[in-house]
Amino acid sequence: MITITRRLAQQLRAVLRRAFGTRGPGPALCFTADAGTLSVRARIADIAVTYSEATTGPAETLWLPFQFLDDCASKRDDQVHVEVTGKGRCTAQWRDGSVPQIVQYDSPEPPAADTFPAAPENFAENPVRLLRALADEVAAEAPLVDPDSGEDLGVPLVGVIDLVLDNVAGPLIVDFKTAARSSEPMEISNEIQLSSYAWLHRQITGRQEGGMEIRSLIKTKQAKCEFHPYPARTEVHFRRLFSVIREYLDALDRGTFNFRPGWNCGLCDFCTGPCRAWAG
Repeated sequence: MITITRRLAQQLRAVLRRAFGTRGPGPALCFTADAGTLSVRARIADIAVTYSEATTGPAETLWLPFQFLDDCASKRDDQVHVEVTGKGRCTAQWRDGSVPQIVQYDSPEPPAADTFPAAPENFAENPVRLLRALADEVAAEAPLVDPDSGEDLGVPLVGVIDLVLDNVAGPLIVDFKTAARSSEPMEISNEIQLSSYAWLHRQITGRQEGGMEIRSLIKTKQAKCEFHPYPARTEVHFRRLFSVIREYLDALDRGTFNFRPGWNCGLCDFCTGPCRAWAG
């Protein structure tokens, strides 16, 4: 038997979808517990991903379809137990609130199971400037206190700021994106994200940003990076930000879950059940 948490399933799904793409069923997953280490592996023709963590479970190897992660992924830390229940079959068990879930999966070992690349024996040394650049990605958390009324909304704002650079006008907050073709991002479509970054930065550092910038990697045949500057946030930006957050929290309190499809539907616990059944 192999045991993981539903939270780990969600994290694995998010990482693997980014690595392999969001379309299609996704590759088969190999779960291996051996010598106190649980490894999860997946690969396609030119991409291979491995995740490892400590485990106390017995030695075991089993294969599961990618659908397994879609089924049990959640922000909860509830355990998911998976065991082989027959030739080419596995059964996964977990609880969704108070409701037990038992799902059987066909899990034949794929023909290319033994072609997963071996881990390199030696790793190249990373220059100091690369390590400093990686450290510039800042995880941040700050209380949501309405700047007009002074009301604490009762939940924190949590996020990761990609990069903050010193600039003549003040700190420059940078967000990295990718795009299939060259185009100017619509500021209004990124307003909530940029305003959230500015709020986090101001609350943590006590400094007002000098400006905002989106840097887009254009994934064309000849890749290039485009820089899109935006002004520092104003009182109007923050008033709009808090209005949107308050509307969302009020909807949660009322139990009103409006249909808002988008790219993050694949990370939502309700996308394959209640959301599809919702009709107003």
